[in-house]
Amino acid sequence: MQKSIFLLLSVLSFLQVNAQKLPNIQQASVKTPVNIKIDGKATEWGNKFEANNATTELLYTIANDDKKLYMVVQTTSPMVMNRIANGGIKLIIQKNGTKTDAGAPFIKFPYLQKGKRVSIGFVNIIADGKNGMWRAPEPKNAKEAEKISDSLANGNNKKLMQAQKWIYTSGIAGVDTLLAVYNENGIQAANATNSKKAYTLELAIDLKLLGLNADNAEKFAYHIVINGEPNKYTSMFGPAVFAGDPALAAQNEERIRRMNEQMVASYATTDFWGEYTLLK
Repeated sequence: MQKSIFLLLSVLSFLQVNAQKLPNIQQASVKTPVNIKIDGKATEWGNKFEANNATTELLYTIANDDKKLYMVVQTTSPMVMNRIANGGIKLIIQKNGTKTDAGAPFIKFPYLQKGKRVSIGFVNIIADGKNGMWRAPEPKNAKEAEKISDSLANGNNKKLMQAQKWIYTSGIAGVDTLLAVYNENGIQAANATNSKKAYTLELAIDLKLLGLNADNAEKFAYHIVINGEPNKYTSMFGPAVFAGDPALAAQNEERIRRMNEQMVASYATTDFWGEYTLLK
């Protein structure tokens, strides 16, 4: 048991060190993996990324082949994955190279209808008719932990499939603003969680829809934006009164302050700019 835990910690430490070595913004152009499938999995990418952006807490890669531009992002932050799952992630392509969104086409996925919300995560909650909802005990070993994570990932993915039906586009000639996830317009998108407690999102778009050509090795600026959740709760956590116990009241006030900070953060929009040159 101790040996398994030691090995797991060693692997996580190795991954963290490698993630730290990655640049904040992707530096090189990348050819898309052979036989890629847009399915919300990073397996074809070798579970490797070109950058680790601190602002958005995203590992990401921009890549291309002769016909399409691709983006794959991944996060293990519960807050970030829920912000993306509800508010969407936007890829904006500025052909003139300037860092401005003016006149630039973009794709946003997912797009939830007004009032809709989906909650995903890896907290093992058990529904009990007698005791209500409660957190299950910690797994006894690594094998049990992996089994639970796999089950939670499958549950997350069912929620995502049921809630996310649309891709939102703007500034792309001949393409409707709202596209079904399964379409024939040259735009693909998918997202999913896995048993490693990671959330992955993939986008692919025909270069011709963006007015780009890989043969010309064109360079452009891109803007990646994680939107704040559009379907917010209407109020923050309010104060609670603990008469006669100042210490308990102070502890509760601090707890509520932290909860409100987390709530505000979950609604914030984060973003970054980069540049990419198409590979022939």
